[in-house]
Amino acid sequence: MKIKYKGNKWDKEVLKYQKMINETKGIINKNELYTIDKFLKDNSNDYLRLYSRLSGNYERMATYYYLDDINNMDVKKYTYLSGYAMLITKYLYEKGVRTIYNEIIENDISNIDYALYQLIAVGEVDNPYIVSEEYNLIMLMYHQKYDQAKLLLEQLTDTPDESNEIYYVNPEYLKKIYMAIIEHDENGFNEELAKRIKKYRKNMVGYSTIIDVVSIALIKIADKEGLHCTVDVIETPKLFFNKTYEINKDEVKLPYYDEFLSLELHK
Repeated sequence: MKIKYKGNKWDKEVLKYQKMINETKGIINKNELYTIDKFLKDNSNDYLRLYSRLSGNYERMATYYYLDDINNMDVKKYTYLSGYAMLITKYLYEKGVRTIYNEIIENDISNIDYALYQLIAVGEVDNPYIVSEEYNLIMLMYHQKYDQAKLLLEQLTDTPDESNEIYYVNPEYLKKIYMAIIEHDENGFNEELAKRIKKYRKNMVGYSTIIDVVSIALIKIADKEGLHCTVDVIETPKLFFNKTYEINKDEVKLPYYDEFLSLELHK
């Protein structure tokens, strides 16, 4: 299946971004600064809310930086921080930590698979907050445990209801892509990947997929199986496949992470 490198709405998204930059006087990390400032002023050690908010902040920052410069390696850094922050959020919630923002946070961590895709996309799956892999389809596929993964895939419908889907990230929408990897079907993989991208490109401006971390992760999972991806689109930035740039974990850290590690709520 042929697919254009850039969808029809891409240039409109760039204009939307430029308008946002003008309105905020060029401060891309405005939300991050606000989140950190609020955390400090509250003086409540609400790390659950801090990392939940930062995860969204960093995802938006990655988007904004990419729309500004498709070669900006900070895109990879902020994608990493976004996924990491969400894994900590889920970890804390499962440990029984609560906040007045429980309802918002419960909604955030319901999409925890997205954080796994982010970390696979940046090549950072060696993470202390990725725990039980036995029943997680994404991690089973990543570690090439295909017999177990296939059992989960076979439970999914072949004809998912797409009426309320925007980004096509839920497992049932990816079933055929995953099955193509398991069956070592390179043509099928590329065909289904292109179909998914064409679907989400129908979204309105403001709901477009700018950085498709799901497809990037799927491409990397397929590559582990020896499948070559022929789908070249602007939503899968080449910088994510640049092996000369690796995230330095000693330098790239979440705000107040060292302090967080010293608290009882982490243990």
